Amino acid sequence: MVLSKIKVIGVIAIVVVLVVIFYPFGRGVNQETYIDQIQKHRTDIDAFMRNGEGSPFRANPEAYQGLNYYKPDPAYRVIAEFEPVNVETPVILATSDGKSVEYFKYGYAHFDLNGRGNKLLILKQIISGEEYLFIPFADSTSGDDTYGGGRYLEIEISSDNTVIIDFNLAYNPYCAYAAEYSCPLPPVDNYLAIAITAGEKDFH
Repeated sequence: MVLSKIKVIGVIAIVVVLVVIFYPFGRGVNQETYIDQIQKHRTDIDAFMRNGEGSPFRANPEAYQGLNYYKPDPAYRVIAEFEPVNVETPVILATSDGKSVEYFKYGYAHFDLNGRGNKLLILKQIISGEEYLFIPFADSTSGDDTYGGGRYLEIEISSDNTVIIDFNLAYNPYCAYAAEYSCPLPPVDNYLAIAITAGEKDFH
Protein backbone atom coordinates (compact mmCIF):
# COMPACT_ATOMS: atom_id res chain seq x y z
CA MET A 1 0.00 0.00 0.00
CA VAL A 2 1.32 3.44 -0.88
CA LEU A 3 0.93 6.03 1.87
CA SER A 4 0.11 9.59 0.84
CA LYS A 5 -0.31 12.79 2.86
CA ILE A 6 -3.84 11.61 3.62
CA LYS A 7 -4.01 9.79 6.95
CA VAL A 8 -4.43 6.14 6.07
CA ILE A 9 -5.89 3.66 8.53
CA GLY A 10 -6.28 -0.01 7.80
CA VAL A 11 -4.24 -2.57 9.59
CA ILE A 12 -1.27 -0.19 9.92
CA ALA A 13 -2.19 2.18 12.73
CA ILE A 14 -4.11 -0.30 14.82
CA VAL A 15 -2.03 -3.44 14.45
CA VAL A 16 1.35 -1.79 14.86
CA VAL A 17 0.30 0.41 17.76
CA LEU A 18 -2.16 -1.89 19.54
CA VAL A 19 -1.22 -5.44 18.59
CA VAL A 20 -0.83 -6.46 22.23
CA ILE A 21 -4.15 -4.92 23.20
CA PHE A 22 -6.04 -6.75 20.47
CA TYR A 23 -4.75 -10.20 21.47
CA PRO A 24 -5.59 -10.36 25.18
CA PHE A 25 -7.15 -13.82 25.25
CA GLY A 26 -5.87 -17.28 24.50
CA ARG A 27 -7.80 -20.30 23.33
CA GLY A 28 -8.65 -21.64 26.78
CA VAL A 29 -10.63 -18.69 28.10
CA ASN A 30 -12.11 -19.09 31.56
CA GLN A 31 -15.72 -17.99 31.15
CA GLU A 32 -15.81 -16.72 34.74
CA THR A 33 -13.19 -14.10 33.96
CA TYR A 34 -13.99 -13.46 30.30
CA ILE A 35 -16.19 -10.40 30.86
CA ASP A 36 -13.60 -8.88 33.18
CA GLN A 37 -10.97 -9.37 30.49
CA ILE A 38 -13.15 -7.67 27.90
CA GLN A 39 -13.73 -4.74 30.24
CA LYS A 40 -9.99 -4.48 30.94
CA HIS A 41 -9.35 -4.51 27.19
CA ARG A 42 -11.80 -1.64 26.74
CA THR A 43 -10.15 0.31 29.55
CA ASP A 44 -6.81 -0.08 27.77
CA ILE A 45 -8.33 1.15 24.51
CA ASP A 46 -9.84 4.12 26.33
CA ALA A 47 -6.44 5.04 27.79
CA PHE A 48 -4.87 4.86 24.34
CA MET A 49 -7.58 6.98 22.75
CA ARG A 50 -7.18 9.64 25.43
CA ASN A 51 -3.39 9.81 25.60
CA GLY A 52 -1.70 7.43 23.17
CA GLU A 53 0.64 8.40 20.38
CA GLY A 54 -1.24 7.66 17.16
CA SER A 55 -4.68 8.21 18.69
CA PRO A 56 -7.10 9.90 16.26
CA PHE A 57 -7.99 12.27 19.13
CA ARG A 58 -4.43 13.29 20.00
CA ALA A 59 -4.70 16.65 18.23
CA ASN A 60 -8.21 17.30 19.60
CA PRO A 61 -8.53 15.48 22.95
CA GLU A 62 -11.61 17.44 24.01
CA ALA A 63 -13.54 15.70 21.21
CA TYR A 64 -13.08 12.34 22.90
CA GLN A 65 -15.88 11.44 25.27
CA GLY A 66 -15.36 7.68 25.36
CA LEU A 67 -16.34 4.84 23.05
CA ASN A 68 -19.69 3.03 22.92
CA TYR A 69 -19.95 -0.75 23.18
CA TYR A 70 -22.42 -3.59 23.39
CA LYS A 71 -22.25 -5.49 26.64
CA PRO A 72 -19.67 -8.29 26.52
CA ASP A 73 -21.29 -11.52 25.39
CA PRO A 74 -19.30 -14.79 25.39
CA ALA A 75 -21.67 -16.18 22.73
CA TYR A 76 -19.96 -13.90 20.20
CA ARG A 77 -16.59 -15.53 20.73
CA VAL A 78 -16.59 -18.42 18.26
CA ILE A 79 -14.03 -20.90 17.00
CA ALA A 80 -14.13 -20.91 13.21
CA GLU A 81 -12.73 -23.42 10.73
CA PHE A 82 -10.01 -21.95 8.55
CA GLU A 83 -10.11 -22.64 4.82
CA PRO A 84 -6.89 -21.47 3.10
CA VAL A 85 -6.94 -20.25 -0.48
CA ASN A 86 -4.82 -22.01 -3.08
CA VAL A 87 -3.30 -18.76 -4.34
CA GLU A 88 -3.05 -15.51 -2.40
CA THR A 89 -4.54 -13.25 -5.04
CA PRO A 90 -4.75 -9.46 -4.63
CA VAL A 91 -7.98 -7.94 -3.37
CA ILE A 92 -8.65 -4.26 -4.03
CA LEU A 93 -10.83 -2.63 -1.39
CA ALA A 94 -12.58 0.68 -1.85
CA THR A 95 -11.88 3.21 0.89
CA SER A 96 -14.08 5.68 2.72
CA ASP A 97 -12.68 8.59 0.68
CA GLY A 98 -13.22 7.05 -2.74
CA LYS A 99 -9.72 5.65 -3.18
CA SER A 100 -8.56 2.03 -3.05
CA VAL A 101 -6.05 -0.15 -1.22
CA GLU A 102 -4.61 -3.59 -1.95
CA TYR A 103 -4.65 -6.62 0.33
CA PHE A 104 -4.21 -10.32 -0.37
CA LYS A 105 -6.87 -13.00 -0.08
CA TYR A 106 -5.59 -15.35 2.64
CA GLY A 107 -8.50 -17.68 3.34
CA TYR A 108 -11.97 -18.01 4.82
CA ALA A 109 -13.30 -18.47 8.34
CA HIS A 110 -16.42 -20.66 8.59
CA PHE A 111 -18.52 -20.54 11.75
CA ASP A 112 -22.05 -20.95 13.11
CA LEU A 113 -23.64 -17.99 14.86
CA ASN A 114 -27.21 -16.79 15.46
CA GLY A 115 -28.63 -20.00 14.05
CA ARG A 116 -26.92 -19.98 10.68
CA GLY A 117 -23.65 -20.75 8.97
CA ASN A 118 -21.44 -17.77 8.20
CA LYS A 119 -18.24 -17.13 6.28
CA LEU A 120 -15.73 -14.28 6.39
CA LEU A 121 -12.87 -13.56 4.01
CA ILE A 122 -9.51 -13.17 5.78
CA LEU A 123 -7.16 -10.65 4.22
CA LYS A 124 -3.40 -10.33 4.58
CA GLN A 125 -1.22 -7.27 4.58
CA ILE A 126 2.57 -7.07 4.92
CA ILE A 127 3.84 -4.21 7.07
CA SER A 128 7.59 -3.75 7.54
CA GLY A 129 8.15 -7.37 6.57
CA GLU A 130 5.55 -8.72 9.01
CA GLU A 131 2.31 -10.41 7.97
CA TYR A 132 -0.94 -9.27 9.55
CA LEU A 133 -4.34 -10.91 9.15
CA PHE A 134 -7.35 -8.68 9.00
CA ILE A 135 -11.13 -9.05 8.69
CA PRO A 136 -13.20 -6.00 7.75
CA PHE A 137 -16.89 -6.85 8.02
CA ALA A 138 -20.37 -5.38 8.01
CA ASP A 139 -23.61 -6.84 9.37
CA SER A 140 -27.24 -5.90 9.79
CA THR A 141 -26.37 -3.41 12.56
CA SER A 142 -24.11 -1.42 10.21
CA GLY A 143 -25.43 2.09 9.68
CA ASP A 144 -27.76 1.72 12.65
CA ASP A 145 -26.19 0.82 16.00
CA THR A 146 -22.73 0.43 14.48
CA TYR A 147 -20.59 2.41 12.07
CA GLY A 148 -21.93 2.29 8.51
CA GLY A 149 -18.49 1.69 7.03
CA GLY A 150 -18.13 -1.60 8.85
CA ARG A 151 -15.89 -2.78 11.67
CA TYR A 152 -12.56 -4.58 11.90
CA LEU A 153 -11.18 -7.70 13.56
CA GLU A 154 -7.59 -8.90 14.02
CA ILE A 155 -7.04 -12.67 14.12
CA GLU A 156 -4.43 -15.41 14.27
CA ILE A 157 -4.63 -18.86 12.68
CA SER A 158 -3.89 -21.74 15.05
CA SER A 159 -1.82 -24.81 14.23
CA ASP A 160 -5.00 -26.92 13.96
CA ASN A 161 -6.44 -24.69 11.20
CA THR A 162 -8.98 -23.00 13.40
CA VAL A 163 -9.29 -19.33 14.26
CA ILE A 164 -10.91 -17.52 17.17
CA ILE A 165 -13.39 -14.92 15.95
CA ASP A 166 -14.22 -12.67 18.90
CA PHE A 167 -16.76 -10.09 17.90
CA ASN A 168 -16.53 -8.55 21.38
CA LEU A 169 -13.21 -7.18 20.10
CA ALA A 170 -14.70 -5.72 16.89
CA TYR A 171 -13.58 -2.11 16.57
CA ASN A 172 -14.22 0.91 14.39
CA PRO A 173 -11.80 2.23 11.75
CA TYR A 174 -10.47 5.69 12.52
CA CYS A 175 -12.68 7.33 9.90
CA ALA A 176 -15.59 6.64 12.29
CA TYR A 177 -14.04 9.36 14.46
CA ALA A 178 -12.57 11.80 11.94
CA ALA A 179 -13.20 12.35 8.23
CA GLU A 180 -9.54 12.94 7.35
CA TYR A 181 -8.75 9.22 7.63
CA SER A 182 -8.97 6.85 4.69
CA CYS A 183 -10.40 3.49 5.73
CA PRO A 184 -10.84 0.24 3.75
CA LEU A 185 -14.46 -0.80 3.38
CA PRO A 186 -15.48 -4.46 3.77
CA PRO A 187 -15.50 -6.60 0.63
CA VAL A 188 -18.86 -7.96 -0.53
CA ASP A 189 -17.89 -11.39 0.85
CA ASN A 190 -17.86 -9.94 4.36
CA TYR A 191 -21.38 -8.53 4.54
CA LEU A 192 -23.04 -10.78 7.10
CA ALA A 193 -26.79 -11.27 6.99
CA ILE A 194 -27.02 -11.46 10.79
CA ALA A 195 -26.83 -8.85 13.55
CA ILE A 196 -23.50 -8.81 15.38
CA THR A 197 -24.59 -7.18 18.64
CA ALA A 198 -21.12 -7.30 20.11
CA GLY A 199 -18.05 -5.09 20.08
CA GLU A 200 -17.86 -1.37 19.41
CA LYS A 201 -20.91 0.68 18.46
CA ASP A 202 -21.00 3.82 16.36
CA PHE A 203 -19.16 6.87 17.75
CA HIS A 204 -21.52 9.61 18.91
